[in-house]
Amino acid sequence: MNKKVLVLGNSYMNLEMKINSLQRRGNVTCGDKYSFHPYGKSAATALAVAKTGGSCIFCTKLADDTNGNRLKDYYKNCNISIHTGEMTKEFQTGQSVTLYDDSDECNHYVSKGVNNSFTKEDVDEVFSYLPDMFIVPQEEVVFTEKKDDKLFVESDNENILNETIEIESVPAQSDEKIEAKDARGYLSLAAYACQQAISHDIGLAVEYNQYSSTLPLSDYPGIKILVISDEALHDMTGFYMNSNEAIIKSLSIIKEKIASKYYIVQSGNNMAFVYDGENYKKIGIPSSMIPDYNAQSKKMNETFLGAVVNDYLESKNIVRASVFGVVSSILTRSRDGVIEHVPTAEEIDQFITANRIDVSRW
Repeated sequence: MNKKVLVLGNSYMNLEMKINSLQRRGNVTCGDKYSFHPYGKSAATALAVAKTGGSCIFCTKLADDTNGNRLKDYYKNCNISIHTGEMTKEFQTGQSVTLYDDSDECNHYVSKGVNNSFTKEDVDEVFSYLPDMFIVPQEEVVFTEKKDDKLFVESDNENILNETIEIESVPAQSDEKIEAKDARGYLSLAAYACQQAISHDIGLAVEYNQYSSTLPLSDYPGIKILVISDEALHDMTGFYMNSNEAIIKSLSIIKEKIASKYYIVQSGNNMAFVYDGENYKKIGIPSSMIPDYNAQSKKMNETFLGAVVNDYLESKNIVRASVFGVVSSILTRSRDGVIEHVPTAEEIDQFITANRIDVSRW
């Protein structure tokens, strides 16, 4: 039986349109083509888990409207187990619009809609399935509760109530209560979900970014995989990863700040460094192997983490899993459309074999 991966986060129906800025007449700009598809870091992560053969539980929010039902059917057809809570008509499904042209520039416009209505009951329900790994939300996830329970949270961070939410850990580990706060002292659904994972002894996979960095990661036991970009690592440690000495020093510093079994540093769109606290290995896909379309991106695709987590749970080889993540990112961007082209495990294996990429351990 495949290991179960839990992803928690937002869902959007995305209208993606290619435009030609030279064909602008007044306030009207003509486009060549358009498509509709899922959008968002969480959606891409869930699809990467499922397409690489994993058992993915996706806790997200969809409204009972045309876009919500289309997304629900799409996820199910991708063998993703969807948990949306009640699909209400009170809100609209999240909507995003992406406009891009032949240059490297693209613009995204997002309306969160029903994504602003997560509750802690949604989290309680999905953790009852006892996943093997929980991917910490990679984006802002807002939750609401009844005001008389003093758990009402607004979507504007500046207006979040600075209170402590007290819940009993399930199963109870002690008489202590869990504080579902982030590192700023704000109530946080992500913090609540992390504490639920910890209480169930479920491993955490974290992408360190502007959202997850607000969580008290240094206090969390059970982080198995921490993914961080070289830019974020430089901001944290002051080192550029331009030499072996700098790499070792920067990785040693992050180890002291956040405890994790493995660390993966993303560098550009084709390189990663894997570190286990003592050893590290550089993973690089030569530019000659990278499809031309992928060259437009300077960073890894959102599918990276999902592919890493799923392969690691199956192979227990973090080096191979990291190669899987890099190749998944490259192949996802190999053709126009991006998220519609998330590769399967077989396609990734074929790429690795054809290009004789080393997936051996240290």
